[in-house]
Amino acid sequence: MRLSQKALFLTLLILAAIVGAVVSFYYYQYGKSSYVERKTEEKGTVLQLITAFVSTYGEHRIQNENYPMPVPAEFRAVALNSFNNARQRQDTVQVEMIGIPGLEIANSAKDDHSKKIVQQMAVENSLPIWSGFLRSDGPKIFRTIKPVFADKNSCVTCHNSIQKGTKTWKLGDLIGAYVLDVSAANFFADLRRESLILGIISFLLTTTFGVVLLSFQARIAKAREQVEREIERQKYEERARHAAEAAERAKSAFLANMSHELRTPLNAVIGFSEIFMDEILGKLGNPKYREYAADINEAGKHLLALINDILDLSKVESGSEKLEEDKIEVVEIIRSAVKLVEHRAGQDVVKIKLKLQDPLLALWADERRLKQILVNILSNAIKFTDAGGEVTLSVSCQGNRGYVFQITDTGIGIQSKDIPTVLSRFGQVNGEKNRKNQGTGLGLSLTKALVEQHGGVLDLQSEVNIGTTVTVQFPAERTVSQGWSINRSDEFDTLPSFVQQAR
Repeated sequence: MRLSQKALFLTLLILAAIVGAVVSFYYYQYGKSSYVERKTEEKGTVLQLITAFVSTYGEHRIQNENYPMPVPAEFRAVALNSFNNARQRQDTVQVEMIGIPGLEIANSAKDDHSKKIVQQMAVENSLPIWSGFLRSDGPKIFRTIKPVFADKNSCVTCHNSIQKGTKTWKLGDLIGAYVLDVSAANFFADLRRESLILGIISFLLTTTFGVVLLSFQARIAKAREQVEREIERQKYEERARHAAEAAERAKSAFLANMSHELRTPLNAVIGFSEIFMDEILGKLGNPKYREYAADINEAGKHLLALINDILDLSKVESGSEKLEEDKIEVVEIIRSAVKLVEHRAGQDVVKIKLKLQDPLLALWADERRLKQILVNILSNAIKFTDAGGEVTLSVSCQGNRGYVFQITDTGIGIQSKDIPTVLSRFGQVNGEKNRKNQGTGLGLSLTKALVEQHGGVLDLQSEVNIGTTVTVQFPAERTVSQGWSINRSDEFDTLPSFVQQAR
C-alpha cells in the first residue's frame, strides 16, 4: 500500500532530524578531538621551552658555583610568557610544577585529582602523560599532567641540596610533574554553537532535498497514473472501436437484408396499386376502390422513400457509400431537380424562382447525389410554404468561395432553438403545418451528410412566419474552369409557367 503524502513528509522530517543530529554529533566529536590534538601539540612546545630554560639554569650552576640560583619556576614563567605572547590568543597555557605529596620542594598539588595522578606516577614510576577535560571550581579546562624525572646530575644535585636529609635523589627518580592547563570554556561554547548550526543546516538541506525528491516522486506517480489512464482509455477505445465495427457490420447486413426483403414486396404493392388506379384490367366498379388504391400507392411510395433514406444515410455515415464523381453541368442538374418537384409545387400553388449566375462553371461532384441534395431541400421548402408563397433557388460560382446553392422560401419558418433538431436524424418540430406534412425526419440530415461527404457545408437560417434559407457551399477546388453558359434559347422552355427565371 502506498504511503500518503502526509506520512511520507512526516517520515522525511524524522529522517532529516536524525541526519542533523548525527552530523552535529560527529562534528562535535571531531572538533573536540582536533582541539585535544592541537592543544597537546602546543603543550609539548611549552614543555620543550621550559625544559630548555631549566637545563640552561642547571648548566650555569655546574659551571659557576657562585652563579645566582633563581628558582626554576622563574625560568618556567619566562618561557611560558614568551610562548603565550607569541600565540596572542585568549586561551593561554598555564603551567605549574608540583611535587610528589610529602616530598614537595616548592609546590604541592592544589586539587585531589592532580595529587592522585602524581601519587600513581610515583608508585609505578612509569605512568604515561595524562590528559583530559576537568571542571574544577570554575570553567572547564583541558589539563595535561606530565611526569618529570631527574634526568640530569644538576637536577639531582639541586634537589639533594635543598632536601638534605629528607631524601637522597638519584638519576631517573620521579621528582614531580608538570600540570598544564588551558581554559576550554570558550572553545566548547563555540563548538556547541557550530555543531548546532551545522545540525540545523543539515536538517534543512535534508528536508529540502527530500521535499524535492517527494515532489519529483509525486510527479512521476502522477505521470504514471496518467499513462495508465491513457493506456486504459486506448484499450477502451479499441474495444469500443471493435464493438462499433461489429455493430456496423451487423447493421450493414441487416440493411442489406431489409433492402431485399422490404423493397421487393413494396415494389409489388406499388405496382399493383397503380394497375388498380389505372383500371388496366378493367373497371373496378365502385369508385372507392380507386381511392383506396391511390392511398395504398401513396403509402407504399412513402414507406419506400423512408427505406431508401435510411439506407442512404446509413451508407454515408458508415463510409461505405463512395461518390461517383465527374465533371457535371450544374444547369442540367437544376433543370432535373426542378422538374422532379414541379408537380408538388403546382399542387400547393407555390411559385419557384431561379437566380443563376452567368456563366456557371462545371462542378466536380456526384451527379445523382447533387440532384438528391437539391430535390430534398426544394421539397422541404415547398412542403412548408403556404399557397401563394415563393421558393427561390439562387446559384453562384465564385473562385474564392466555390459553388453556392441557396434555397429561400416564404414558409412558416423555424425557431432558432429547433434548427439542431430538424438537422438531426428523425428530427421533427411540432406544429400545425408540421403535423399536416409529416415526413420521415431524415431529409435534411441525409442532405447535410451528403454535402459534408463532398467536403461542403450546409447552413440553415430561419425566422418564424418569415421563411427559411438553406445554403449549401461546395469547396472552391471542386469548381472546374470550363463552364456552361445559361444563355440558351431552350434553357428552361420546358418548365411550367409557375417556374420563373429571375436573373
